[in-house]
Amino acid sequence: MSQLEQAAKAVAEVFFKYAGQDAKKNKLSTEELKTLMQKEVTSLKGVEADVTKMLKCLDDNKDGEIDIVEFGTLVGILANGYRK
Repeated sequence: MSQLEQAAKAVAEVFFKYAGQDAKKNKLSTEELKTLMQKEVTSLKGVEADVTKMLKCLDDNKDGEIDIVEFGTLVGILANGYRK
C-alpha cells in the first residue's frame, strides 16, 4: 500500500471511530466533531476551537453534520499547515 493510500486509510479510520456514536453511523455530529478535534488534533490542544462555526464551514450540503467527503476538507486544511 502506498504512503497516500495508508494516509487515506488512517483518515477513514479516525473518521469512522467518531462518526456514528449517535444514531448516524456515516456522519459526524457537532459533539462527535468536537470530541474528534479534542482527541485527534493535538496541535489544537489548549485552543478553544468553535466547533459549531467549523461545522457550518465544512457542511457543504447544510444538513448539520459532516460526512467523510466534507471531513476531507478539514484534512486538507490541516495538511496545508505541514507544507514545506
